[in-house]
Amino acid sequence: MLYKTKGIVLNSFKYGDSSVVVHIYTRDFGRQAYLVNGVRGKTGKFRFNNFQPLTILDLQVDHKPMRELQRLRELHIAQPFYHIYTNIVKNTIALFIGEVLYRCVNDTEGNKPMFDYIESAVQVLDICSDGYANFHLLFLIHFTRFLGIFPENSNELDNFQPVDASFKVHSLINFALNEPYKLFLSNTLRVQLVIALIDYYRYHLEGMGKINSLEVLHEVFA
Repeated sequence: MLYKTKGIVLNSFKYGDSSVVVHIYTRDFGRQAYLVNGVRGKTGKFRFNNFQPLTILDLQVDHKPMRELQRLRELHIAQPFYHIYTNIVKNTIALFIGEVLYRCVNDTEGNKPMFDYIESAVQVLDICSDGYANFHLLFLIHFTRFLGIFPENSNELDNFQPVDASFKVHSLINFALNEPYKLFLSNTLRVQLVIALIDYYRYHLEGMGKINSLEVLHEVFA
């Protein structure tokens, strides 16, 4: 049966010679995997650049519960980006957030508040002009609310970072998602904070695994 829904691309993997499997977090069906044929060829219906991390799409899907690979029928860019794919820092942050979501969001039922948070966060990342190098830190701390792992006290977070850090990771809670410009952090401290947050996620979310794009993020901030 065909349905219309909105989706946010998490990542994509090569499948065969010209196809890809795209993991998309949808507003109505949670996380789903879609087999897209011909996307890596010259005559395919969809273009590969439609499936970059955090792209927001309007979708028409042939959804069947319990099917491992769903099918896309139509898609349109719901929210064109102006800076994420032309700014190397924002692009790397999008890659990182997409991988974190891929690793920790597995629910195949719709969670509209979670979807709306991610969608609004992506829009903020695209348009913010100052302090966006700190954006992923605020995204991670506020996203814990939707995962059910929001820290009850400061020690829950601070136990995961070096004791000599000049800015405590729990202090990020005091900043809104659209206020990354209020954080004045060195690259070294920024790296310490993101490592602490990922360690906190891993502690609470079994099987999260390694975040490969974390190394790329460190290189960009080096």
